[in-house]
Amino acid sequence: MAQKGLPFYWHDMRKEEEIFSKKQQGGGSLMVWGGFGYGGKLNLAFPSGRMKATDYQEMLETHLLQFADRNGGPNWIFQQDNAPIHVEKSS
Repeated sequence: MAQKGLPFYWHDMRKEEEIFSKKQQGGGSLMVWGGFGYGGKLNLAFPSGRMKATDYQEMLETHLLQFADRNGGPNWIFQQDNAPIHVEKSS
């Protein structure tokens, strides 16, 4: 362990000391979901807790489909990554 309990420490003796690192003691998390397109942007959604595939699908129905109808009708492309809740099959 380096000086002052930080994993890395460097100080130019010709200048005032600056420390940019800090210890992380855990904490909360925040999930934000949104989207944008040629015709505008969606309002941000702030899902609470861990999302399941059904929660994600409900959020798409609530936020994305209305936006898509107003901004392009049937002529739009939806892209997402392969996160488990994006590709999970639900009944």
